[in-house]
This record gives sequence, structure tokens and C-alpha cells, in this order.
Amino acid sequence: MTEPYASIIIPSHDRAATLGASLRSALNQTVPNIEVIVVGDGCTAEVRNVARSFAAHDARVRFLDLPKAPFHGAASRNRAVHEARSERIFYADDDDLLLPHHVETLGAGLDDADVVDTPPVSVQEDGAVSLGLHDSSDPAQRALLVEHDFKSIFDTHLAHRRSTYLRGESAWMSVRDRRVVLHMLQSFASDRRVVWRTLHRVTALSFHGACRVGMPAPDRAAELESWESRIGSETFERQTRDAASYVYHASRLFHTLSRLDRLEDADPVTTLLGRFAMSQAHAGAAPHISPEQAAAVMAIREVVTGTKPDPGPAGLALDGLLDARLGPVFPTAGTVSYFRKVFERQEIRQLLDQCRARPAVTLAHFHLNAGTGPEAEARLRAIETECAAAPAWSRFFMAQSVIKALMNMGDLSGAWKWSEAIRADAPLSHHAVGFWQLRAKLAHHHGQATQAAEAERMATMLADSDV
Repeated sequence: MTEPYASIIIPSHDRAATLGASLRSALNQTVPNIEVIVVGDGCTAEVRNVARSFAAHDARVRFLDLPKAPFHGAASRNRAVHEARSERIFYADDDDLLLPHHVETLGAGLDDADVVDTPPVSVQEDGAVSLGLHDSSDPAQRALLVEHDFKSIFDTHLAHRRSTYLRGESAWMSVRDRRVVLHMLQSFASDRRVVWRTLHRVTALSFHGACRVGMPAPDRAAELESWESRIGSETFERQTRDAASYVYHASRLFHTLSRLDRLEDADPVTTLLGRFAMSQAHAGAAPHISPEQAAAVMAIREVVTGTKPDPGPAGLALDGLLDARLGPVFPTAGTVSYFRKVFERQEIRQLLDQCRARPAVTLAHFHLNAGTGPEAEARLRAIETECAAAPAWSRFFMAQSVIKALMNMGDLSGAWKWSEAIRADAPLSHHAVGFWQLRAKLAHHHGQATQAAEAERMATMLADSDV
């Protein structure tokens, strides 16, 4: 049998609704000589049916029906690499999409590298896109991954040589907790023999399941199918890059470096922006990032270092930081707090007024005006309206942000009422731990010993959840 050009591994447990779209995008590559290995990790009957149906209609699809393995099926992924027939190993989550040129682009990169990646492309439920800005060949970036658990890469956007994997310590078997991809990446990054490069292209879309905890399966399927219908366009990559914000992923790096007291050094993002600008000036090439996008990135760097940026770029930076990206919890309170270090309250109001109208902006206004009397009450009414109109799966995390703001205001009675109202909607996920911890504090304050004990028990139980 002829060796396929690439093996694409798609682990799946219970996402039958989105698996079909993910498989179609994997099979619709410009390089047709591929195999797709669906790894059933203790999968549901529905996932099994989808995988078997694709395998029956396309000989390029193989299905490994395996028992549930710990740590998101790390051992199952390891087995898939061992059974793969190609030297080029790719991955895709069962709720992500690969653009048609994904295998062709990263596969060529493996001609002179052991591991290659493209920056993450994080898609929000409302269609907004956050693009990553990193360079895995930068020793500083690699050190942050190995020494400080800073993960800027997702497995959907990664490919590696099978021989590199087998020569090492079988990266998927190095996992120690639910952060399976982090440990896999660290296994590669800590091996000095591994040549790792980043290709600055848009080749895949990540629809982070953690951001969509509780979202109904039909809605998740419809979201992917909507994007699936567009990714084949010749202009899709450029349009996505032009419309995206680079702020969120860059801010994660800046915050990490600030915590390590290393942000005054030449950081990987600033170095990369300089390289892009120089390349464009000398070669006349299309920019990887526009001047406006770059200015927004540098604005958040200034905010993190305690410097006040110009309001134009600052507004773009703020707009790119208000929504939940990699998890469902709104980062609104922390974002507003950071901007308050360098901007006056009224200035932040003006920045928020320039942002795209959405629930996250309403939340930001409420956090900003916490404790300021009638205006805070008006903002609370606006939040109540937003929550009532929001889908049930996102309403809970909006309300959790409100509870935190009310507690900061000292309105513990109001916070308790909100916690009572959403208690029944709390998902059985580690993402709800924060809610139960807040509720335990409120219950203790109100002398509700039974409720406090329940909240503490739920927080402890969910902290170890893989969901």
C-alpha cells in the first residue's frame, strides 16, 4: 500500500454533531493522498456511527474504537501516532476546521523541520476572530513553553514528523493532568534536537469547546457548517487576517512576561512585529499584520507595563479583550481593572462607547461603574436585559461576572440573589468552580451553612473534572 502524504488524527468522545464537519474539512485538502484516523476515545454510539459512516464511504478514513483513556485520551492519541502510515502527523479537534491548504502548507514545512505550526485562529460564537502572534523558533518563546507552561499553540494548528515523535519520549504519554496538549508540546520543545518553526499563515479554525460549555449540539453543528461553507474561498485567508484582532493572544504573552518581570526585554511579539515590518519594507510583500492591528497589540503592551497608550489603539485593544476566548468565563472585570491603572473612568467609558455593541461591553460598563450609584443601577438593569436575551448556555457565565461585580461593590444581598437565580444552570464542568467558590463565600456571609457546604463540595468535585 502506498504511504499517504499525511496522517490526520481526530480524537473524539461525544461530539458527534460537529465531527462530520471536521472530517469533511480534513478530507477536502489540496493534497488528496492522506489518511484520516478517527480515534474513538470511549466514544458514544453517535460518534461511532459518524466515524463508521465516513469510513464506509471513503477508504482514506480509519476508525480506532478504543476504550476511554485518562487525560482526554492521551494514550489513545499515542496509539494513533504509532498506527499512522505517514511520516507527517497532523491533528484536528472534532469541533475544528482545517482550511483546504492546511496539509499542503504545513506538510511542506516539515521538509526541513521536525515540528511546524501556524498561529491559532480562535473563532468566537459571534463570528469575531482572534489571531495568534508567536514564533516557535524563538528561543524565548520556547523557554516560556518549557519553563513556565505558556501555551500559545493548539494541536489543530500543528504538525510533526512521526520519526521525531518515536525517537523521543512519545510526547502524548508525558501528560500529567488535563492539560494534555501543553505536556505534548513541552515534550517536543524540551528536546534540543527538535527543529521547530512557525509558518505565518491562516490554515485552520479553532472553535474552542471550553468557550461553548452547554451550547446545544445542533447550534454547534450549525456554527461549523456556516464556516465550512466559506473556507474554500481563495480570499478567505486574507479576509480573515484583515478582520481579525491579534490583541488577545498577544496580551496573554505580555501578562506572562510581566508576571516574570521580563516584559522590559525584547519580547517575542515585539521582535516578530519588527520582522514583519522590515520584510514588508524590503520586499514590498503584503503585510502579515496591518499598522492598526500592530498598534493595538503595542497598546495592550503599554497598558500591562503601566503606560498610557493613545486612545485610538487603546480602544481597539480593549475591544479585543472583553470576551471569553479560551474558556467561558468573561474576563471583563480583570480587563477593566487593568485599563483603570492608566485611564480615568470617563476615558474608559469613551473607549467602551467605540467598541462593537455586545453583552461583553455592557458587562464592562457595569464593572466600570460599580459603586457609583444611579448609573450602576441603570447598568444593572441593562445587564438584566442582556441576560434575559442571551442563550441559556452563555447566560450563566454572564451572571457569574455580575455576581463578582456586585460583591466588589459590597452588595452581597444582590450577589446572593443572582447566585440563587442561576444555581440550577451551573454546568457540571471545572469552568463552574469559580461560581461555586463565590457562592460559598456569599453563603457563609448570609449564615447559610448548608448552602455553603454544598457550594464547597461542588467546587472540590468539579476542580478534578475533565469537562
